[in-house]
Amino acid sequence: MKTFVFLVAVFTVYAEQNPGHIENFIQTDSGDGSITLEWDFVEGVDPLEKYTLMVNNDPDYTMSVRCPLSHCSVTVDYLDACTAYKFDLIPFFTEPSIGSYQGPVATYTGFADDDPVTSPSNLVVAGEDDTGTTLQWDAPAENAGCVDHYEVCTKPQGSEESVCESVEDTSATISSLQACGTYDVTVTPVTLSGNEGPSVADTITTEDGVPGPPTDVVVGIITDSTIDLKWNDPLTNPLCLWEFSITCGPITKLVKPGYLRAEEEYDNYATIGPLDACTDYQCDITAIGKSGTPSTPVTVFASTNETDPLAPPYVHVDSDNSTDSIDVTWGTNSDDKCAGGGFVICWNDGLHLEECADVPAGTDNFTIPDLSPCSRYDISVNVVTPDGTSSETVTESTTTADIVPGPVTNLMVTDVAETGVRLSFDPPTEEPQCVKEYDIRVINEDLRRLVKPMLAEGPVTDFITGLEACTNYLFKVRAITATEKEGPWTEVRQKTADSTPSDPQQFSAKEITTSSITVEWYEPATYSNCVTEYLLSWEGASGDSDSQEITSTSTFKSEVTIDGLNACESYTFSLSAKSTIGESHVVTFTASTLCA
Repeated sequence: MKTFVFLVAVFTVYAEQNPGHIENFIQTDSGDGSITLEWDFVEGVDPLEKYTLMVNNDPDYTMSVRCPLSHCSVTVDYLDACTAYKFDLIPFFTEPSIGSYQGPVATYTGFADDDPVTSPSNLVVAGEDDTGTTLQWDAPAENAGCVDHYEVCTKPQGSEESVCESVEDTSATISSLQACGTYDVTVTPVTLSGNEGPSVADTITTEDGVPGPPTDVVVGIITDSTIDLKWNDPLTNPLCLWEFSITCGPITKLVKPGYLRAEEEYDNYATIGPLDACTDYQCDITAIGKSGTPSTPVTVFASTNETDPLAPPYVHVDSDNSTDSIDVTWGTNSDDKCAGGGFVICWNDGLHLEECADVPAGTDNFTIPDLSPCSRYDISVNVVTPDGTSSETVTESTTTADIVPGPVTNLMVTDVAETGVRLSFDPPTEEPQCVKEYDIRVINEDLRRLVKPMLAEGPVTDFITGLEACTNYLFKVRAITATEKEGPWTEVRQKTADSTPSDPQQFSAKEITTSSITVEWYEPATYSNCVTEYLLSWEGASGDSDSQEITSTSTFKSEVTIDGLNACESYTFSLSAKSTIGESHVVTFTASTLCA
């Protein structure tokens, strides 16, 4: 302490003098616990007496140095290794009037050489929080002061790659360590000169944690009964992952987020099924930690593909006596989720192109409008999915109600014979489909009686036989429906063809007098209607003869009295029937008048 006071006392003295001064005060070497200092001295007016070297501002740690040269050096021993020291070099001068005084001080901070350090010890996990895992250790037992910093390296057990960082204290918070991990840790002391001491190594296990949610969750291949999910491990606390929990349930309405159907590789893969087809699903994937604690779930949406929908369990059709519409009802399968596209109803009467109508889902009936009366319709019902896939077809048939058809058209006789005609006509132009059959009436107008009623399923082109020659007939035709509704009559008249009649029958004398003979006969057995006249002639034994044409032919039995005959004379009578196209054979008989 006395020395320190002395220095202060003489400090004010040198300022009034013209002393020399120190330049280039530096450390030039360092040994085992020693530092070598050198400097240059520039002379002044007063002579140099000595130098005093003070270490770390400690007046008790001083030494006197005598060096009269312009370049001096000194070695300071017994210093602690790896330690910084402050050196104050104080020159002292002599002046006869005042004695010794202090000159300007030169200052330099130097370092003692490194000494080898020993290994740190007691490496432990001091704590864990959101900032990371805090490691703590004890400094080396020897030469701890030589440690400039510690190199802390960690690597997951089994890995070859380490993560290192430098710290100056005997603790470090490592943010790269993940929860639930086992790590190899080394702590290496590094001296100021960069030399590494022996390391302390240990294996630590970080505390348990909750894994983060799965990442990059995407929907892969979808079928009608399965959904493929792909995802990567959590980014947060992946080492804490024990398993994944996946739940998929149907949802009322799908919110499509524009997910990716991925092809690239993923950490994890799962096929969920069996699921219902045509169903919207929400799938939640949760990472489960080793302690059983779940992460926040990640949600994706997907819809299973369609299958062929089920056909309607039944189809009922009913025209309800309507002539132009049919009511269709059908059953639905409540469990068929693929039937959301609605229904397709088609109808066809075999004459026109098939027509169809789309009926929305949720409907179980439809009325087909604008149909033709009296027509049989085949009606089919198909269930359709939203994408257009159709079920098997269920078909039923029914007929619309009857309506009275119009008259037949083009009724005519196309061929005429003695005992028959060929009759033809076309169906009605109004509601021809309503015709089940045709009612045909053949009326003998000469006799005013119905000759032949008949029914036909189509226009008649065959002969109507069994008629009489040379007879006027009325032909009437009308259409009849399946429910016996009758259309109006259409008529045509025609006379059968002419023919040669057969011989008159039973030609004989009915009454005889002396001057007359009454003859009688019956009409021919065949074609009697064709007789236009009878030719009657007679000739007596005396050679007298005569003839008569009888044009009255409508009676079944005819008789004629021939007067002016000779008594007691034999007469031969001849008779034939004549038509417009021919004459029968002549029949004869002989009779004599009475004698007077």
